[in-house]
Amino acid sequence: MKYILILLIFYSIFYVLNLYNFDNYKSNKFHLNDNTNWGFIILRHVSNKDHDKLWIENYNCIRKLYKNKKIIIIDDNSNYNYVSKITMYNTIIINSKYKKRGELLPYYYFLKYKWFDCAVIIHDSCFLNKKLNIKVEDYISLMHFVKHDHDNTYNEKKIIKSLENNNGLLNFYNKKKWNGCFGGMSIITYSYLNYLNKKHSLKNLINYIKNREDRKSFERVWACILDYNNKNSNMKESLLGDVFIYLNWGKSYNYYLKYQKDKTDKPFIKVWSGR
Repeated sequence: MKYILILLIFYSIFYVLNLYNFDNYKSNKFHLNDNTNWGFIILRHVSNKDHDKLWIENYNCIRKLYKNKKIIIIDDNSNYNYVSKITMYNTIIINSKYKKRGELLPYYYFLKYKWFDCAVIIHDSCFLNKKLNIKVEDYISLMHFVKHDHDNTYNEKKIIKSLENNNGLLNFYNKKKWNGCFGGMSIITYSYLNYLNKKHSLKNLINYIKNREDRKSFERVWACILDYNNKNSNMKESLLGDVFIYLNWGKSYNYYLKYQKDKTDKPFIKVWSGR
């Protein structure tokens, strides 16, 4: 009985100290410009020759504007029969051993390798169109969606429950006073991502994000994780706004080449490819 009591005391001390550390996270303000330590993480999946064009255009758009910034390509289960070999500079390709985890993977590998202090995380079908000069406090979603019509409540709660310290996060989710993080794309500092991982054990998500439905749920869960843990515990505006207003929804790569490339001042352009 005495030993059990001692163990309970140590556990309580450990728990309280951890809560204290979580509550005392100091926000990190980061300025994305030519002189700071940041880079791009591109999520790639190629299963036919048309998909191959997307990541190449993505890479070339970045290199047109940023000659030296580090680029990380996270490849999720591509068919390398369709992946072209191109000349690249200051670029790392990670072939993920975790298949079909999609939007989770850039965060997982950024945590693991910390290539820079801040990451711009985008899909291979999202093209940079102008240089960035952005001040970020911890994170900002690239685009958001407002409606909850397609929430998979059962699946999203299951994913949240896989995380540590999930009670407050689950309550935050249930209130529905949050916007989805479209495509899981964001700009995020390593310090904030590391804080989220220490608090919630984000690696647990690897066992719960396994298919397209899970990845859709991740857009919603990730938005809650980001906003619940910010210093005000409330919804933060995305960089580009509502995806249904910002983008021409459903437009193809050919449409982009004909009507959008070099013809708009939008910083990012997203196309659809039927994946």
